[in-house]
Amino acid sequence: MTCLLAAILALAAPAVTDLPKNVKLPAAQLVNGNAAKVAADQPVVIIYLTAECPIANRYAPVIEKLHLKYRKQLTLIRSFPNEVSERKIIREVSREYKQTSPFVLDPKLAFARALGVKVSPEAVLLDRSRNVVYRGRIDGRNIEHGKETTNFRHDLAEAIDELLAGRPISQPEVQAKGCYLPID
Repeated sequence: MTCLLAAILALAAPAVTDLPKNVKLPAAQLVNGNAAKVAADQPVVIIYLTAECPIANRYAPVIEKLHLKYRKQLTLIRSFPNEVSERKIIREVSREYKQTSPFVLDPKLAFARALGVKVSPEAVLLDRSRNVVYRGRIDGRNIEHGKETTNFRHDLAEAIDELLAGRPISQPEVQAKGCYLPID
């Protein structure tokens, strides 16, 4: 029974080769409204968020720490992929949660669909060639209902560290948990 369940789960999980390749990035905006410069030779992290998602909002300090830790080695971009998110709201949320990383708007969810993103928060890591090498949760903490675990895997940070060290990504996909995006 256990082998059958494992086989079913393995078939249901997307293969690493299913991750998008040669992704074209939309123009990112800085919090103050200027265009962000994304170095062509650096990896990129895109974290999908919605201002209305309490789980995503609780990750604001974690996202800012990741941005500050890796800003010389990669570009971290926050993406707000729904109709409600507008520049004014994003700037207010950015100020409230002290976010300094650039952001993109994806109101028609085209970029989210292309990358296979389904929830907020969900992270996508692109290598220098703009191939998706990681997609999934930021980390394994459980912050639902105000309860936070203390012993968990830092999935995105580990994927970034592996990529920067030239090692294969040990877990290229990890299911993200959060607020579902309105994707058909």
